[in-house]
Amino acid sequence: NEKKSPAGIKWNEDNITETYHPANKTYGLQKINDPDTPYPRGVPGVDPSELVNRFVFLLDQCRIILKSD
Repeated sequence: NEKKSPAGIKWNEDNITETYHPANKTYGLQKINDPDTPYPRGVPGVDPSELVNRFVFLLDQCRIILKSD
C-alpha cells in the first residue's frame, strides 16, 4: 500500500498504522477503579431547638465548673 504524493514522498500506510495505531495499545482509555475521594456527603439536619438545648446545657456546665473553683 505505498502511495506516491506529487512531491515524491512515499507513504507506507501499513507501516504508519503499525507504528501509530497498534491493535494492542489502548492509549490510556482504560477504566481505573480508584476509590472515591472521602468527603462528607451530607450533614444530617439538626433541629434548632435541640441546638439551643445543648448550648444552654454547656453554659450550665461552665457555670458549675467556674463556681467550684
